[in-house]
Amino acid sequence: MAEDAPPKVSGDLALASMKNSQLLARAAVLNSSNVGQTAPSGAMSQGQKRIALMSLNREGGQDSSMQAKLQQLSTSILPLLNKLLVFIDAMSPYLVKAWDTAQTVYKYTPLNIIEAIYGLALCFFGGLYPLTIAAGETFRVSGGDRVQNCLSLLWTDLRAVHQANMLDNKKDDDGDGIADIDQISQQELMTRKMALVLKTVNPNRILQASGGLAQAFAGVCATLKLQFARVISLAVSISDSIRPLLVQFLAPALVAVIPSDYHHWIFPMIDVTCKIIGGSIAWFLFRILAAVHSGILGGLMCARALLRYANNMKWLTLNADETMMDEYAGWTLAALGVYFQVSNGMAAPFPLNILFLPVTFCETYLQWLVTWMN
Repeated sequence: MAEDAPPKVSGDLALASMKNSQLLARAAVLNSSNVGQTAPSGAMSQGQKRIALMSLNREGGQDSSMQAKLQQLSTSILPLLNKLLVFIDAMSPYLVKAWDTAQTVYKYTPLNIIEAIYGLALCFFGGLYPLTIAAGETFRVSGGDRVQNCLSLLWTDLRAVHQANMLDNKKDDDGDGIADIDQISQQELMTRKMALVLKTVNPNRILQASGGLAQAFAGVCATLKLQFARVISLAVSISDSIRPLLVQFLAPALVAVIPSDYHHWIFPMIDVTCKIIGGSIAWFLFRILAAVHSGILGGLMCARALLRYANNMKWLTLNADETMMDEYAGWTLAALGVYFQVSNGMAAPFPLNILFLPVTFCETYLQWLVTWMN
């Protein structure tokens, strides 16, 4: 039996040599397409060897655990992505039409009417979305033209993708009367749409626009932190004050309920709860003050803009400095706006809460970002 050992060792060496040759050949194939690189002739780095081994296993149907997990994840995500694509296809025509209509209305609407509408919105909703309004004003004052140009660049690419996608959905290359996208698998559809986006958009324009918006957003966040420093200080003070109480009363119950392996999550959970409570109380109190301030400001803005428009249209011949009509109308609107906001618990009533849902998300995000993020 001792004489049989050398052939076995020799066979193992031959198998190892064959596998190493396969790895070298696979690495040569993988690197042959890289410009400026030559295929390895006798030695491979660890990275090259790992990639070549994964490639061989992939061809042989022997995926690594990570590859199998990624494949499983992509298989589960693809249906959701395809549903998202269907939703985007269904909504994009309406969004494009709504944007074009809004631009047309803005272009042909007198500035006094636009100012009156803005004042009316400020009067009745200024206390509900103070951070969003302040962010918009900061954008306008500290580089509104640049932000508008960045959004225009992004909108140009979005419209191009929308038009290319509409044409792609109607393609029937085989002429059987059925659209090509209805005859391919979900993974092929996803790959097709991703390729369509990559071929259509201008990457330099996307980078330029996204970079400009990121700089503007960073400036807005810094400005908002300074503008609402007192509210942030109140939120932090409330959070720090209630944290010992919550630790005293909640920690024992959480320790008893949560398994010991997850006890390190208890304090972060309590800390986040304190931040939510402190921030909610501080911003609710501030919104009441903001409702009064925005009600007065918006009411007077609306009344004075309408008075100027009436004078321009020759419906009235009143001088704003000599009459009290704008003050009477403005203060009446202010009282109605403050009452509307406070009576609804500083929240938009139904169905306006559904219509303003994106604004609500934006307000909540800005509130958390300004209060707790550095």
